[in-house]
Amino acid sequence: MIKIDAPVSTKNIYVYVIVAWIVFVGMVMAFGIMNDIQKAHEQFREQGEAVLREINERVSINETILEGFVATIDASFDVDHTNIRLFARYMQHRYPHIFMFEIVDKVKRENKTAFIEKYQNIYGDFSIKSFDYSGNRAWNKADSNHDFYLPIVFMEPFPEESKKVLGLDLQKNDFFRESFLEGIKTQSSVASVPFKLIEGPRAYLLHRQVLRKQILSHGKDMLEDAKFAVLVVNANSLINPFEGRKQGFTFSLYHRDFDREDTKGHLYHYKGRDKSVIETIIFPLLVDERVIDSGIETLRMYQQQQMGWKHINWWLIIVVFMVGIISFSVLMSYARSYHESEMKKLQTTDKLFFLANHDSLTGLANRNLLYDRLDHAMAQVRRKKGMLALFFLDLNNFKIINDTYGHEIGDKVLRRASERLSACIREGDTLARRSGDEFLILVENIERPDEILAIIEKIRNAFVTKFSLDENEFNVGISIGSALYPQQAQTVEDLMKEADYSMYEDKEKTKAEKI
Repeated sequence: MIKIDAPVSTKNIYVYVIVAWIVFVGMVMAFGIMNDIQKAHEQFREQGEAVLREINERVSINETILEGFVATIDASFDVDHTNIRLFARYMQHRYPHIFMFEIVDKVKRENKTAFIEKYQNIYGDFSIKSFDYSGNRAWNKADSNHDFYLPIVFMEPFPEESKKVLGLDLQKNDFFRESFLEGIKTQSSVASVPFKLIEGPRAYLLHRQVLRKQILSHGKDMLEDAKFAVLVVNANSLINPFEGRKQGFTFSLYHRDFDREDTKGHLYHYKGRDKSVIETIIFPLLVDERVIDSGIETLRMYQQQQMGWKHINWWLIIVVFMVGIISFSVLMSYARSYHESEMKKLQTTDKLFFLANHDSLTGLANRNLLYDRLDHAMAQVRRKKGMLALFFLDLNNFKIINDTYGHEIGDKVLRRASERLSACIREGDTLARRSGDEFLILVENIERPDEILAIIEKIRNAFVTKFSLDENEFNVGISIGSALYPQQAQTVEDLMKEADYSMYEDKEKTKAEKI
């Protein structure tokens, strides 16, 4: 018979409960966090759409204003630009993001002197000069070797500090010259790259050639061979500035001809405070990049948002955590109840196992357990080619003591005898009570037959001393029989018979001792 151990599920019930709780709460929290991230992603995408609509709307407004400016110039031929100036003032009042309205003429080199005299008659102090936008940002005289010039001849508003800009030759700078030449070639509106104004802020030019009827009708009488309506637009006017410091957020609106990292091409750039290192590791980085092509202005919009703790719904996390604590308490209570119930079952099973395989009076193995161990031991001997011994023991004079002094004293004698016999055997040997006053001892790993004699001698010596019970002393002798496997028997039954027969032979030789 084999003793049944406690099931693994019973031993590890607390581990299972804790793991299940962690997995459940973790999955709920992960679902909540993923839902928050998905919402933040949708909001980020919607923000990009809103900014895109805003930019497209303002680009469209700028292009409409430019068309109106071109039409006003085309309809006016007065040299003091009265109607043009009125239009520009009205539009700037309504659309303050337009930094300035300008008119630029394209003048051939041979007409330069006459052209300057013309505008000196209008403005008094007028000359064609250049300005280095990309270098030392200094004023220079106009280069006399150019085939043509692109001087500014009209400005509105026209404050005192801007008068020095009048007569500025834009063709001196490559990015202006290329932009205006493209306008002449395509006969359409063109936007320049961003640049820093002489007055300070960053801006870009939105311009279109004016195909004036007056130019076509006067022909050779005109000193200029092309005229351009120009809007000087604040570079950051296409988008409302982001209010406050948006942590982890970066936004760039830049010209198509520049790399995103090149600040020269930026129309607007915002960079919030960086997120923590932990947030950059745990949370995703959202990126949105778009091309804005109106046909006139081709821009690129880039925005990125490093997600972080603020995007998490902490109230939901707290609720989940509190529910998790409550559920954990319930699960642990269930686990404790289940464990206690299973342990009671195991204890009952162990008790029943013990009662089924042990003697209730002495606590020794009974015949069933002995036979089970004897079968197992004999199988081991057959595999290893060893020996084992079975001893059959019978207490002498026990019947007289039991009949004379009663069963209570008899039971005490049996318990004392079992204690003395237990002290005579090794830890791995088996001592069993067969019935009444008969005992069996299974001794394994016998190397030599003469070891049996030493064991018998040890047992006899253990019973030399009298038994002292309830102020009485009893002489209890013992008869011992033995059988050796496999030398004397081949089966359990034969081995038992051989040991029993040997015990009766010993009993015949031993005289009954007096009480």
